[in-house]
Amino acid sequence: MATELNAAHYLSIAEVERETGISKDTLRIWERRYQFPVPERDARGIRYYSQQHRDKLTLVKRLLDQGHKPSRVLHLSLEELQSSLSTNLSVPPHSLAHAHDYSHAVGLILSGQHHDLQTLMQERLAVLGPHEFIEHWLPPLNDSIGHAWLQGELSLVHEHIYSEQVQNLLRCQLNQMPHTHKPPAQQALLSTVAPDTYGLGLLMLEIVLTQQGICCTSLGVNIPLNSLLDYALQRSFGMICLSFSLDCKRSRVIKAIALARKTLPESSSLWVGGAGISGIPRIKGVHYFLHLRDIATALKNQSKT
Repeated sequence: MATELNAAHYLSIAEVERETGISKDTLRIWERRYQFPVPERDARGIRYYSQQHRDKLTLVKRLLDQGHKPSRVLHLSLEELQSSLSTNLSVPPHSLAHAHDYSHAVGLILSGQHHDLQTLMQERLAVLGPHEFIEHWLPPLNDSIGHAWLQGELSLVHEHIYSEQVQNLLRCQLNQMPHTHKPPAQQALLSTVAPDTYGLGLLMLEIVLTQQGICCTSLGVNIPLNSLLDYALQRSFGMICLSFSLDCKRSRVIKAIALARKTLPESSSLWVGGAGISGIPRIKGVHYFLHLRDIATALKNQSKT
């Protein structure tokens, strides 16, 4: 009965709004229209949501940001929602050989053994080499961390600690690599578009391009698109690479790519990648890559022609 609710085990509608990013008005509309989420109510009729509601709504929000419609995802189970999100994650054929590494890494993060995690990654980098480490070993580990976060095994703080450690390792690797000095027309400009603040993929891309002998200028993350394009035009970069993470809204990604291609001269090649481009319509004159190995292969093929 509603009067027997233990509020300590539930979340208020305001708490659900804050934790999932879904407004209170939207939650009420979904309850009426789709019969989810249907909260418990106390004696005064106040809504209370379970942890399961919160977990499912978190995944729903991620799918909506990718362009899915509420009517298509709200009826899905938690497992089906996780599976839908997993289709955007990279799972190269080499990943199974390192499955122990990934589960071990998650365990090290959970237990606070951050130095041991750094040692594990340094060892794998030394054994595999930069090419195999960046293009094949690290992406599935990123996915494992993402899955653990989605399933509530890792907190946001854990995810940030992992991200910082990986970025520190990759920056050290990047500083050790030979860099060529070329005019802007023969350089690549890298960035994420505001409000995207996910920089790990951008750093991985910079290493892959540097391995291909391409001189890179990275603007980092969260750059307003107009400012980015103005700089690209002023400096006449020959290659512009934009990275879109899974959290980017589908409509925003499509508009940003269309504007970039329209603004940049035909002589500038536009490359866009990251989980945020999965399933979006393709625009003529734009190179798309879901995985780093895709852009590496494409560039190698271009050099042969």
